[in-house]
Amino acid sequence: MLTFIQIVLGFGIAVLMLLKGHFLSGIVGGTGTGIAIVFVMSLFMYFVPKLKPINTIPAYFLGLITFFGTHPKLDVAEISVIIGTIMLGFAFAWVTENVNSRLAK
Repeated sequence: MLTFIQIVLGFGIAVLMLLKGHFLSGIVGGTGTGIAIVFVMSLFMYFVPKLKPINTIPAYFLGLITFFGTHPKLDVAEISVIIGTIMLGFAFAWVTENVNSRLAK
């Protein structure tokens, strides 16, 4: 469950980077997205190790990769589908693990 939370938080961090990049692009031009990514990732790399129960950095990067790999529009419907797909994948993994552990007994 903690891994799922970290992936969704990584997804949220990616959305934050994109929104901040759009905002900064209006101020500094084309380099706004790059500045936003460096700024947000610097804060991320500083604060995440301090979060003891959810400090697995690769899980956050899975959320980032999922967001930027799917190239979604920033609307609720499309982001909901992606998060729903992640939830479904975790549910199938949980069921498979439980079935395997019961069959092994």
